[in-house]
Amino acid sequence: MQMMEIGRFTVLHEAELAAAFLRSRGFHAEVADRTLATIDPLVQRAIGLRVMAPAQEADEAKALLVRASAGEFRDADAEDEAAQRRTVLSLGVLAAFAVMGPPGALAVSGAKRPMAVVRVIGLALLLAWLLLAVWVWFGSPG
Repeated sequence: MQMMEIGRFTVLHEAELAAAFLRSRGFHAEVADRTLATIDPLVQRAIGLRVMAPAQEADEAKALLVRASAGEFRDADAEDEAAQRRTVLSLGVLAAFAVMGPPGALAVSGAKRPMAVVRVIGLALLLAWLLLAVWVWFGSPG
């Protein structure tokens, strides 16, 4: 059975999700470069991870992925819940940063997305600096 490329992804979990989505719809999809990506993660960003399917299913599978990326299968309730979780997590990271510093903030976040944590901490520090500047500028006795 000849396999054809259906899509290319730069992150392993996105490729796995696409393949799982296609399998749930009856296609015989698989992630071809999984082993290579786990050996050297930089390779997955450089060349991407290929989702493959049999040649006779290729056109239909590609069309299904295009429809999915356009948002045809989105669940609005799940997106609202995800936004609420992100808000709660951001507040928890800020509270942990205030109490325990950067290590606490990274621990609360689970370090799954360290750059998001760094952005939240950076915004908190910027806000604190701005409040201090306003207080010094307007609040100090003249």
